Amino acid sequence: MGDLKLQKCREEAEQVTEIMVQNYHKAMERDVKLNDLEERSENLLKASVKFHKTSKTLERQKRMKNLKLKIILGVIVALVLVAVIIVIAVMASRGGSGTAPVERTLSAVTTSLPVKETTEAT
Repeated sequence: MGDLKLQKCREEAEQVTEIMVQNYHKAMERDVKLNDLEERSENLLKASVKFHKTSKTLERQKRMKNLKLKIILGVIVALVLVAVIIVIAVMASRGGSGTAPVERTLSAVTTSLPVKETTEAT
């Protein structure tokens, strides 16, 4: 009977040892997975920092391009306005030759209208 109890204790000890070895292997696997997860999270953090820097640089470049386009558009509008002002000034400096057809039309209309004479009562 003593041998039977000793045999049973050895079997239980072997089962406990086997369970402990399995638990140890599971813990090691978990440790490997956690280390892998930590490494991936660090890589993700580095990638997010790089993305943030790249997006800020791109935003700055787009803003500068937009500003350049606005400046170019402003210069073009200013040049057109200057050209219009120069054309008007040149036409005005010619002595009103640009308004001569309008003046001739007005004088023709006023001469063709009947003039009504008014007499003053004294």
